[in-house]
Amino acid sequence: MSKRNKKKQKGPKEKLKHKLKDYIRNVFEKNPEQTFDYKEISKAILVNDSETRKLIISVLYSLKDEGFLHEVSRGRFALDLANKQAFGVLDATSRGAGYVITEDEEQGDIYIRPENMQRTMGREAQRNNILAAKLVADSIKTTLGPKGMDKMLVDGAGNIIITNDGVTILEEMDIEHPAARMMVD
Repeated sequence: MSKRNKKKQKGPKEKLKHKLKDYIRNVFEKNPEQTFDYKEISKAILVNDSETRKLIISVLYSLKDEGFLHEVSRGRFALDLANKQAFGVLDATSRGAGYVITEDEEQGDIYIRPENMQRTMGREAQRNNILAAKLVADSIKTTLGPKGMDKMLVDGAGNIIITNDGVTILEEMDIEHPAARMMVD
């Protein structure tokens, strides 16, 4: 057997590591606010032997290196919520739950429980809309008048635009808030 074929085949230890990684991810995703050490993870996924526990420690540190977990204290891990982002369209159900429909087929749609959904109404909604409008206005305020300053804009691709034209600035901005978007349009 050639070296190339040997590298592609996973041994039983690697297969077990891969399964453990999936189980550990599942434990952290079901309890995103909780911290765990290897003993608690072992108990959660029903592992008793010392060899597999050693593998769990190894997997925890590899998940930390991947950015999925962060080490809260020595040997104690938590889900790294700072890197968890999903982009898509939010679809609210009549029961108060929601789904984030993502374009990423690998990630799939994300279910949001009703207790984690918030709907802003009344005065709070007004405050949010006014704040969004003020932020848009503040972004171009310094370009107005005889002492108007230029703005340097950098887009996601790294292209740079220098302008003091308010319309150009507003067109280049990525605005998601509905009230602010309405002002720009």
